[in-house]
Amino acid sequence: EDCLDSIIEIRQPSCIYCGLSLPRPGVCSRCASESFPYEAMAACAVYTGPLRKGIHAMKYENNFWLGSVFSSLMIPLIQNQGWKFDLVIPIPLCQAHQEERGYNQAALLAKPIAKHFGSVCEQQSLYRVKETRSQVSLTREERFENVRGAFKAKRRADAKGLNVLLVDDVFTTGATISEAAKALKAAGYGKVYAITLAKAALAKPLLT
Repeated sequence: EDCLDSIIEIRQPSCIYCGLSLPRPGVCSRCASESFPYEAMAACAVYTGPLRKGIHAMKYENNFWLGSVFSSLMIPLIQNQGWKFDLVIPIPLCQAHQEERGYNQAALLAKPIAKHFGSVCEQQSLYRVKETRSQVSLTREERFENVRGAFKAKRRADAKGLNVLLVDDVFTTGATISEAAKALKAAGYGKVYAITLAKAALAKPLLT
């Protein structure tokens, strides 16, 4: 409980494209000058302190139970967005990381979310087609270049009528979510929304 109490929630409203807190609903100045392949995204809390340690424990130390704990923080935020979606898709890992860990931390978050909303957690509709470097030490530009063309979505006859909720653990620049959304849109899927547990903090807010 002490750890949960120390989590710094991202104040709402926030930018619908990057999750940055704003004084009013809308879009921050950086995102206002760009285009996005997804309809909206939201993040629960700042990627720091005990939450950062908890994400690392879930991601690298086989602490599967943290998936249900953290997803319980994400569910109320999703409800507040009012999004309507049919599929919940975790961002897939590259094959090397999947084999090394034996599991996908994003799927640990996605499964309880899908169950709560009566949706399907679909792990086969989106997959990696390119091995990528770790994003951790890369600049914004390098992150987007690193994941360019990294995903492909499975084509299906009913894709156009299916809205998707993408799930990931951390949002930094949005490069990964953008590329995943592009792949889904290219395969004919409907609206794409994204939810992440945490968001890396920026030095100062960008306001419209």
